[in-house]
Amino acid sequence: MATEQRGRDGIHLAIDLSQGSALTWVAGELAVALADLGVQVSLFPVCTLCPTLEPRLRPQQEAVISDTPCLGYDVKLNHCLSQFLMQETAGEIDAELFVTNSRFRGGIHPLDQWSCNLATNDARKLPLSSFCRDSLVDLGVPASRCSVVAPGYSPEIESLFPAGKSRDAATVRRILVVTNSHDLDRYGTDILIPALAKAFSANDPVEIHIKDYGAACGSRVLRELIAAQPSFPKLVWHETFLSKSDLIRLYGDMHLLVAPFRGEGYAMKIIDAMALGLPVMMPAFGGPWNTPRWEDTCRLNSTRCPSARATTPNTTSSVQVPTGVRCARTRSSSRCGRISAAPRRPTRRRQSPGPTSSRDTPGGTLPSRSCMRCTNGVPRRSGKRPAAAGRPRSRSR
Repeated sequence: MATEQRGRDGIHLAIDLSQGSALTWVAGELAVALADLGVQVSLFPVCTLCPTLEPRLRPQQEAVISDTPCLGYDVKLNHCLSQFLMQETAGEIDAELFVTNSRFRGGIHPLDQWSCNLATNDARKLPLSSFCRDSLVDLGVPASRCSVVAPGYSPEIESLFPAGKSRDAATVRRILVVTNSHDLDRYGTDILIPALAKAFSANDPVEIHIKDYGAACGSRVLRELIAAQPSFPKLVWHETFLSKSDLIRLYGDMHLLVAPFRGEGYAMKIIDAMALGLPVMMPAFGGPWNTPRWEDTCRLNSTRCPSARATTPNTTSSVQVPTGVRCARTRSSSRCGRISAAPRRPTRRRQSPGPTSSRDTPGGTLPSRSCMRCTNGVPRRSGKRPAAAGRPRSRSR
């Protein structure tokens, strides 16, 4: 077998940016952020970049696509889909950005192919939240081999809403529901629709805005579920693809995001809403649990509902429009280390102890993904963990 030709020292992101997903957005922005820091970086060669990537980043992403990967570190995505599982790495040190939407129950044997791969391969694990890290520990991966790398909010928020979402005195309250017709159960939409129908009538000053990422599949299940309700408030559909900038503008027009997700390992939707200043109703479960201060968030009660392999919550089936809710402005006074595109190398600082479990009380704030937050990060070749970048700074650069 021919040996793969390797290029200069640096980080190779063995991540296919031709596939559209939230993980693709994160990986594409990570590549640009590393390059802006002066890190040598290469991207997995693809024929064409995913059209959903932001146009302003495409020239920089195309510039680092290479058939000769950088030496040193290989980083891939590891998720339950086959294209992630089958992606090979060949670095001196391999690492996997990992996300899962559910916790695994201990003592489950035999493991499926994905779980077995996670538990037995030698790659360093980079879970996107402490919830994802705890899922790896459930599988028997030592916590010492897991370093949480938490992507921040979308950088488009800073350019479109530099001061955050403004207060809106509109008499009609607009409630956003983000879902996917492929997976209504995981998004909790199956219980949210009856709850909304029970809470509001067609005559109430409320609009329900539904952003359905799975509308292109042609499924009628969601529309039939709504049609089956005796009464339902005014409904506005958003079924066409929106660029990230247009999606952020949609968030800016809303008064509330209702997110009764049964399983979510990272939840870009919730993180972007909080960074923007849009109040969120959500359960205390999953990756988003690490993000908000609960005094700024409408918390949905939930109960654990164990399945055959994973534990997920059943969220409460009652919804009320909150009054006097303070927006979760997660962009101010960040207490976490940041990697910014400043023309200097990261400096070492003492790490403050972070949450030890995904159930710990949250209270942190978020950096933009253009300033990718890294907790512990990819290890150096010496085996030591690299330092976090700089001391916490304000958003001004």
